[in-house]
Amino acid sequence: MGFMSAWESFSKRFFNKFGSKFQSQAEEIKSWKIPDWAKEIVHKVDAIVMSAASLAFLKKFALEACKKFDDDYAKKLIESIVGVIDSEGE
Repeated sequence: MGFMSAWESFSKRFFNKFGSKFQSQAEEIKSWKIPDWAKEIVHKVDAIVMSAASLAFLKKFALEACKKFDDDYAKKLIESIVGVIDSEGE
């Protein structure tokens, strides 16, 4: 019982310190008018993409890619951009 309560306490502190900062970005990404598969790709870097400008760029890029190209090509483009951002965050 002691371990579980300590784990719960740690989890709450960890979320309050780090996770809560990313919750608003995750909710914003969910509201974007892009296919679910694109949202899943973008969520890979929402913890890295911290600035509003970067998030706005990613949103615009994903929206345009999904509008202009078929799903397969748009997926490759979005994955490429996310891959670059993800590697920059490491």
